Amino acid sequence: MFKDKPSITKKPGRPVKEKVTQIPLLKIELQDESSVPKVFYKGEEITHKANVHFDWDTKDAHSLGGLTYGFEHLRSDGTVERIERRTKDHR
Repeated sequence: MFKDKPSITKKPGRPVKEKVTQIPLLKIELQDESSVPKVFYKGEEITHKANVHFDWDTKDAHSLGGLTYGFEHLRSDGTVERIERRTKDHR
């Protein structure tokens, strides 16, 4: 009474490429204006933050635009670590 189901065969073709998820360089989350920002740098959350800044300008007729960001945080040994980056054309 029951007919056999046809077997499914896969045709050879191009291999399926897996999507590679790239970790953002810098991610800043702010719940509201009075909250402490969450900062993730190269995928790792920065804790014990003392200072966070981010400045980005768009390109216009007189400038190529640019980016500056930085943060200071306390390390477990009590020292302060500062990470700051500036693109070459940022004021």
